[in-house]
Amino acid sequence: MKKLVLALGGIALGACSGKIYQGIKNTWNEFIFKDLITLRKVIKQYEEMEKIYPSYLNDPKFLEFKKAYKYDAEEINNINRYLFSDLKKEKLIQIGTTMEAFIEYGDKYLKDDGTASKIILSFIYMKFNFNIALLQL
Repeated sequence: MKKLVLALGGIALGACSGKIYQGIKNTWNEFIFKDLITLRKVIKQYEEMEKIYPSYLNDPKFLEFKKAYKYDAEEINNINRYLFSDLKKEKLIQIGTTMEAFIEYGDKYLKDDGTASKIILSFIYMKFNFNIALLQL
């Protein structure tokens, strides 16, 4: 009797395993897709900021500060290769570095500049979305 129950259970599990696998795969893909869309939005917002405020982001003092800034790129480097090429990872690292460095630079050197404060607030919001998406990938 036990062998019959085990055999029937094995058959049922085998028949349902494809549906279970597909359900898990679909859920997983939805999460990855959502996070990839979030990263694309952040990249687009960042590129818009580069076009709107080139004098701030290309300021020689800021670029010098950015060179010495240490960004923790571990999350980006740990993303599976099938999601991003090395060039895309480098771009993500550059974006993350610029956002974090400008936030810190602005807090230290551009306190009374309203435009810099606006950029900092935008970067803080973008950085929040950026980090959440990276953590979930």
